[in-house]
Amino acid sequence: MSAPENQPTFSIALHHLSADAKTARADLPDVKLAGVPGPRLRVLLDAMAGLAHSVAYPVAPELRISSPDGMFVVQVKAGQLHFVSWSSARPSSGEVTPAQIYASITGEENEEETAPIRISGTTGQKAAPRSNRFKNMMTMVGLIAAIILVNSFTVWIVARPKKTMLPTYALMGPEPAERLLTSVAGSYEMGGPTGGRRLKIEKAGKVEWIKFGAEYKPIETKLFTVKAAEVSSKPALITSRKSMIEIKDSISVVLYGDTYKRVIRQSGAD
Repeated sequence: MSAPENQPTFSIALHHLSADAKTARADLPDVKLAGVPGPRLRVLLDAMAGLAHSVAYPVAPELRISSPDGMFVVQVKAGQLHFVSWSSARPSSGEVTPAQIYASITGEENEEETAPIRISGTTGQKAAPRSNRFKNMMTMVGLIAAIILVNSFTVWIVARPKKTMLPTYALMGPEPAERLLTSVAGSYEMGGPTGGRRLKIEKAGKVEWIKFGAEYKPIETKLFTVKAAEVSSKPALITSRKSMIEIKDSISVVLYGDTYKRVIRQSGAD
């Protein structure tokens, strides 16, 4: 059954998961689903959360979700769902619930975070004029209080900082930042000739991410910038897309859970 025309659909790749996300095994082949409507996506997220506590190494269940807004990855780590977003509109990463993941991907209201405010009135039978005046006064007080409450809530919603699931970090000063960017500058790759990815980091803090298709031809490119920082006393790069590049060692960096290895090319190579 197809989704309504005004509802987005998603392309989903399942790794170490059955097509219904209710079974997780390392020997399961990768499954690709196209045209998945929102309700079906939510069912898959709930099913994945249901089996997360029973997952053990080397099983590594993963959903890769492509939407009009970007790419999202849902993984199981330590018995919990972990979510990373490649969408600059809704950046996020970390441990979350299926409802929070679904809300972040679709942009719909998260029922776990927001509850409707209901203002109920009271009715009573006719009474003496003095009693009516008292009731009218109390009604006015209640309405004023309700208006103040609603306005305060609206101001808080508008003024609250945008959600980010980046870890706590501290930006480096100019000199250590320059040293770090100089040391990590270069090209890093992961995967094979088809479906592989390249991460090119420049000393100036500019980054180019490339995804390759058949015959090593680029099919997708993203440009962003990074700033040198410390996360838990370890060097890292904070991107302009509200994500983090972890510096694993002198030849490895990690982006969105994927490890990229430094590429050392011969002189004259492309």
